[in-house]
Amino acid sequence: MNIVEINNSDVWNDYVASLPRSSFLQMWEWGTFQQEVGRSIERLQFVEEDRILGAAQFVTHELPLGRSYVFSPRGPVWSTDFNRQSEVYELVRRRLSKYKGLLFWRLEPSSGKMPQSAISIPDVQPAVTQMLDLQVGMDKVMIGMKQKTRYNCRLAEKKGVKVSFVSALGKPNWDKQAEDFWKLLTETSQRHGIRHHNREYYVAMIQDLGEEGILEIARAEYNGQLLAMNLMIGCGDTMTYVHGASTENDKQVMAPYALQLAAIERAQVAGYHWYDMYGVAPADMSKHKLSGVTRFKSGFGGAEFVYPGTVDFPLKTRWYALYDIVRRLR
Repeated sequence: MNIVEINNSDVWNDYVASLPRSSFLQMWEWGTFQQEVGRSIERLQFVEEDRILGAAQFVTHELPLGRSYVFSPRGPVWSTDFNRQSEVYELVRRRLSKYKGLLFWRLEPSSGKMPQSAISIPDVQPAVTQMLDLQVGMDKVMIGMKQKTRYNCRLAEKKGVKVSFVSALGKPNWDKQAEDFWKLLTETSQRHGIRHHNREYYVAMIQDLGEEGILEIARAEYNGQLLAMNLMIGCGDTMTYVHGASTENDKQVMAPYALQLAAIERAQVAGYHWYDMYGVAPADMSKHKLSGVTRFKSGFGGAEFVYPGTVDFPLKTRWYALYDIVRRLR
């Protein structure tokens, strides 16, 4: 097995999109967006006899004193029956150990075992998510929803909530979309006590990924007023509900329910196999930070899907030990 650096977006995306439950976080465009916010990117495939066995996108995060680490969100990725993870980890360790000032590799494998020396840390991307199987058809998707959720969806329609979609096809004003979303997100975060990135991060994400044609925005309006927005990214067989935001105004019309249902229907019509709710609380953790949104998301049905989680793979053990002490004290 060899490591090959990939510099062709089509070669990269073709492999990532071919995998089941494809993750947008390993798409070429997500890496380009990370470059726009000041991070360097390296894309590596694990190849044997011209056959691609896996891949990982490495995003560099700077640390004090000229140190850094690399992060592979929802990666490495490989087929579900791949069982040679140990070989991949050793190849990557040898390569990354040569990089000056690089302390560790943070990874979230799509499946399979972790490196033996890995250190578990709090999840960066949610380890547990809710996925709707869209191939069963919308009638069965609706049957799988909780009764209260179906009621709220019908109520929103009856009240006159209007849902529209924004994509690159319509050549929208992405600055306007980003500003609208930021206003709703700020209100949502204050209401639920949720931390988020800064404004510039979301502006760059909406502009870059919107213009690339992989991000869509869903907007719910009532009496001409914007009440809720969803950001969704499609990759391979999966449409992911990445971010949502709403206002408390006119909450009795249930705009977020109309918005989510319309997004699910749109993904089903577009031919996606999975609609990923992107993060719910584990069933046995009632006080989890995602418990509030989980009640909303789980109402739409689907099944829980669990990833292996997030770990750090130290490359320079003494420096990592110091970093870990500082991290725990924060």
